[in-house]
Amino acid sequence: GKVEKKGLKKENYMTVGLCVGICFGSALGQLFGNIGLGISIGMCLGIAVGASLQKEKE
Repeated sequence: GKVEKKGLKKENYMTVGLCVGICFGSALGQLFGNIGLGISIGMCLGIAVGASLQKEKE
């Protein structure tokens, strides 16, 4: 079957924010000795920043 890409934007800032947040969160989590908490906080902050950037562009 054919996969249609309707509704997908070239600039999806939430995905970029999520990836960057996980990277920084895992680094800070490793630094402070609690990598699970670091990844979780980084993921939440990354999605929040990505969503706000995406709203600004629209």
